[in-house]
Amino acid sequence: MEGLLAKYGKWIAIALGVIGLIPSLVVYFVEGEQLDKTVEYGLYLTYIISLVAIAAAIGGAVRGILINPNGVRSTVLGVGFLFAILVVSYLFADGSDYMEYQKMKMTESGSRWVSAGLNALNIILALSTLAVVFSALYRAGLIRLRK
Repeated sequence: MEGLLAKYGKWIAIALGVIGLIPSLVVYFVEGEQLDKTVEYGLYLTYIISLVAIAAAIGGAVRGILINPNGVRSTVLGVGFLFAILVVSYLFADGSDYMEYQKMKMTESGSRWVSAGLNALNIILALSTLAVVFSALYRAGLIRLRK
């Protein structure tokens, strides 16, 4: 059963990738008024593919929890950690530059959320880089953990 799910999941991902690639290629070859419609349809397609990906991720997580109920603790810990990163990112976000984006009708709140997203990205990037460096040093035997 697991092999079938992995096989179909891979083919679905490839199909969605190809479907998403088509509007991207069309944008390069279309000019004029058709370009606006092409970009609009591409955005709608992106929304649909994003919803499918979100549903698959949530479905996979729920399936994993149902198969292994002991994994709930680690799932809640991971979600809580990401939520903490978002809270810290929002607290350090600054939305004062919203005046520079008046053409896009950006509000101060919207600018602050964009800043929070960038802060979260930077925090997660730094933590993942530290994790990779730590893992490499641990595997090389340069770091040992005491029990």
